[in-house]
Amino acid sequence: MSFHYKLFSVNLSIRAVRSGLMGQLAAVMGALCLAGCATPAVVKPIPSRAESEAASLSVEELLAAADQAADEEQYPKVARLLVRAAQRSDDEAVVGDAAQGCYQNHQLQAALEIAQRWLVINPTNLEARELAALSAIKLYQVDIAAKHLQVLLEQAYITPAAGFMEWLNKIPASDANAALVVMKKLASTHAQMAEAHYAVARFAELTEDVGLMLTYAQRAHDLSPYWAPAGLLLAKGQLLRGQPDLALQTAQDVVKNDDSLGTRSEYAALLLAAGKPNEAVQLWRELEQTEGDNSAAVRSLAYLDIQVGNYQSAFNRLNVLLNAGNKVSESIFYLAGIAERTGATAEARQLYGRVQDGAFALPAQLRIANLIKDSEGLDSALNSLQSFGQTNPEEVLQALQARAQMLSVAGDDVAALSLYDQGVADYPDVASLRITRAFHLLKMNKVSLGIQAMRDVLQVRPEDPTVLNALGYTLLDHTKQHQEGYEYIKRAFQSTPDSAAVMDSMGWALFKLGRQQEALLYLQQAADKMRDEEVELHLGEVLWSLDRRDEAVRVWQEALKLAPDNKVLQERLKRAPVSR
Repeated sequence: MSFHYKLFSVNLSIRAVRSGLMGQLAAVMGALCLAGCATPAVVKPIPSRAESEAASLSVEELLAAADQAADEEQYPKVARLLVRAAQRSDDEAVVGDAAQGCYQNHQLQAALEIAQRWLVINPTNLEARELAALSAIKLYQVDIAAKHLQVLLEQAYITPAAGFMEWLNKIPASDANAALVVMKKLASTHAQMAEAHYAVARFAELTEDVGLMLTYAQRAHDLSPYWAPAGLLLAKGQLLRGQPDLALQTAQDVVKNDDSLGTRSEYAALLLAAGKPNEAVQLWRELEQTEGDNSAAVRSLAYLDIQVGNYQSAFNRLNVLLNAGNKVSESIFYLAGIAERTGATAEARQLYGRVQDGAFALPAQLRIANLIKDSEGLDSALNSLQSFGQTNPEEVLQALQARAQMLSVAGDDVAALSLYDQGVADYPDVASLRITRAFHLLKMNKVSLGIQAMRDVLQVRPEDPTVLNALGYTLLDHTKQHQEGYEYIKRAFQSTPDSAAVMDSMGWALFKLGRQQEALLYLQQAADKMRDEEVELHLGEVLWSLDRRDEAVRVWQEALKLAPDNKVLQERLKRAPVSR
């Protein structure tokens, strides 16, 4: 699968996505687009024979049926029954429970519409407004999300500044593209608030828009020059822009005003990223010996220990964190990883099983499934993931996609597609699932079906740069519709001009259209932003077409060092001497 299709990874940034799926799944991103209509649209539940029989049930009977479906772990059915109950009731409790149930079970359009109805019943209910905002963000309905968030900032928090910081934690990183648009809208009405600009900069970082990140981080720092988070984010942006000396100077100035353990630990992380590992490790070791909350330094040193194979040292540090009650799930996860790397698979499996919640619960289950596959076979691994999804509805989509990916890797693409088909039928609002299914169709050489599936997603979220880029690149890669592909990529580029992924797509589209000199500019910029074998494959092709063949070969050779198993690069280098 091309890295252009990894934009829906569970990881936090396009850069992480483009470096590979890293054994993870596609993230949950919403679908659909909503304008600010005064009356919510009629909810259209997914029909089925069983639910059609619910047409004659009372509200009380529908709620009882929903409870029974929940006990049976039939989560899409739960949401459909709750929709019917909400349609027939003016009881705020019934409507509120229905909205929450739909959101928790990934029926996002229904969740948004019922939350809006909830607000008609009780316009002051902040829980309903928050649910509407979250659903709208997942559905890429940015105007509706901004409207609800604006009210929440004014009414739900001590100050709007506190609200901006709270919502940084409420919005999943997988929804960063929509969140960035929403936060920009809100920051325009809070132009003198550092926290508003900081929020925009944070989401710009997640979408790899370094230029926007720098602009807003600088504004936040100017408005609040002694606020460490803004200064450190500015320094990080400067580092990403390729200005390490300026970044470290900015961070040093922050530390002069705030020498807390956390701030100094972040400065150490910047030192490491700036190519000064010895200074970073020395600082972290000093902080490790300092009284107070030194958990950030201890954790960073433990991770470095793991990377270089100092497992005993990492084990000791992670146990220090556990004994202090810091980052418990995370620490157990990495202790399990140490056990797995050292061959203690039974202990690893037991430790992974203790990670029951938080961001590391799903990765732990994926590792368990892989261990089960190695010891007990594919069917047992698939059953493990299915059981996890059934008992953890918030993770059911990721578990489903992990099963499909496992089947695909095992060579059973038909079974994987059947699983994707069922997932899309049960969760039609989840764009990541629909896009992942489209990629799988491409893998099966069902190109027209895959492209149509992408077009269907674009129809309901026409401004999403991730979908635009995926469809545009697919048209470049699998069809002769290069001009149409270019038009989609150009729209994505207008939304995210600093994204290396989109920049590479722009360069490749221009090359396909015979505009080599323009293509070269985009591809060189993409390569400067990020090392990626596909970017460098494209860059080499453009250089070759411009008769700069020695440069092209050098680029491909460097790319092969980065990805020595890349068969496309190997083949291209084999052909290069003949072509020359």
